[in-house]
Amino acid sequence: MKKAVIGLLALVFPAVALAGDGAAPTCDPCIDIDDTLVFDGSDQMVSGSVAGEPNSEYTYQFCAVGGETYFFSTCDTYGGTATYDTALSIWEIGGDACGVNLACNDDDCSGGQDIFRSTISWVAPADGDYLVVVDAFSTGQGDYTMVYRGAACDAVPTESITWGEVKNTYR
Repeated sequence: MKKAVIGLLALVFPAVALAGDGAAPTCDPCIDIDDTLVFDGSDQMVSGSVAGEPNSEYTYQFCAVGGETYFFSTCDTYGGTATYDTALSIWEIGGDACGVNLACNDDDCSGGQDIFRSTISWVAPADGDYLVVVDAFSTGQGDYTMVYRGAACDAVPTESITWGEVKNTYR
């Protein structure tokens, strides 16, 4: 009976790989959206913290213009910082229950102390709302500043939504 219950729970709550579980980073965004980024075409910065929250992440929603390039970095080389090993990922809202992964980067800077920080340069496939996730590897925790830039979007996200709300729209 115990095995049947565990098997049923595994079907209802499937295991999900995060950047910090020792597997290749998948940067899973099955979390609530924490904040919204608004692009203006120039370099901008946003700071956050996952201090006291090992293997945690921070998720930003943003509006993108199809065909435009969007840049995100926690690397010192570009003006970002992090006191821990970061992974960055871009997600489309919708698709399967957790969204569709469009880009993921872990440990790609110019070297030196940046070796465990991350950068993504990504071309939006279509106009729409997307997510960028700042993830922590393993038990990583601390503070970060992420540099971001991209084309301004006419339709700025007006309110943050939760993955529960997104999932309910597809049920």
